[in-house]
Amino acid sequence: MYADIEIMKELASQLFATRILSSYGGSGGTILKNVLDTIHKLFIYVDPSLLQGKLIIFKLLEGDDCQIDRSQAKHFRNARYLAQHVSTMSNLGTSVVQICANGEILFFHNIECDLSQLYGEAIVYIYHDNKDIFMIRENECIVPNPNPSYASIFATPTFSDLRAALEDYRLRAVRTSHCTIFATAWKKGDPGRMFFQNAPESTIRKSLVHFLDVTFGGNAEVRPEQTVDATHPVDIKVTWMFTNKLALIEIKWLGKSMNEKGSITATYSESRALEGAKQLADYLDANYNEVPMHQTRGYLVVIDGRREGLRRSSKTIKKSDGYWYLDKEIVYDPEYHVIRGDFEEPMRMFAEPVCR
Repeated sequence: MYADIEIMKELASQLFATRILSSYGGSGGTILKNVLDTIHKLFIYVDPSLLQGKLIIFKLLEGDDCQIDRSQAKHFRNARYLAQHVSTMSNLGTSVVQICANGEILFFHNIECDLSQLYGEAIVYIYHDNKDIFMIRENECIVPNPNPSYASIFATPTFSDLRAALEDYRLRAVRTSHCTIFATAWKKGDPGRMFFQNAPESTIRKSLVHFLDVTFGGNAEVRPEQTVDATHPVDIKVTWMFTNKLALIEIKWLGKSMNEKGSITATYSESRALEGAKQLADYLDANYNEVPMHQTRGYLVVIDGRREGLRRSSKTIKKSDGYWYLDKEIVYDPEYHVIRGDFEEPMRMFAEPVCR
């Protein structure tokens, strides 16, 4: 169940807004609205779940002059362009955003000054370690988050929601082939779920598209087989409404497939997953060249239907062979999810057999 983000924002704002008004008076309330507006606009283009450094956003109660050297600043009028710098620099330390009285936005990175001096003369918001924090004078006010799956109370969840949805798909749809669409990916007449049907790719893709479409409702557009440039079709592309965020999902299946005549048509081992990782990395590079202003994240989904000792003549399978690969994780080299900031850790989904 997904909470109503607008209700969550309203509840949270009432908790800290009262304290800010009490400490700074009416002018503090006006400045708070400016800060919240900037936070909301920025998080449309930046998923806070991907921010590893510290983000500080502030606006002075009076004027624009403070101890920060403005010569170090980059100047913006549009939150979308500011977001590009926040996304790029967020993993490299502290990013500071100052909102000026004329609406201009200043961006600083790793500045050398004591920011605590701002706490008495500005409304200061900090996002760090998945927490929304307001500094009220010198007191830290952590904004409560009713839904831990949301990285920030002020952001509509995107990538974090997709990761949770894929985990749900793994457990509810794939694990026991509960999804009626996914169940047809197995060879007809194979009650033990030992062999996939010949070329099950489109069936598996259709299953996941349907699951995500139902999960996200009207909040995201889920489309199969979308090109990322002139020649590269990715299995699924998810685009969140009214944001610049999109996800590319590449699906690979492991195991054996069999045609209606009983001949094995394909056998895929973990090398297939490694190929998929390289393929997805290439897709992400190509996509960046096409839409550099979008924030994109790649997801590799590996449907694991491998069985040990499986032969063409196999009619049943014992549990030790059927579950041989249950906990055998795939070692990726290179580890794109470690060396790249846009590559989610691959998800292996083991599809259980029916053993005698």
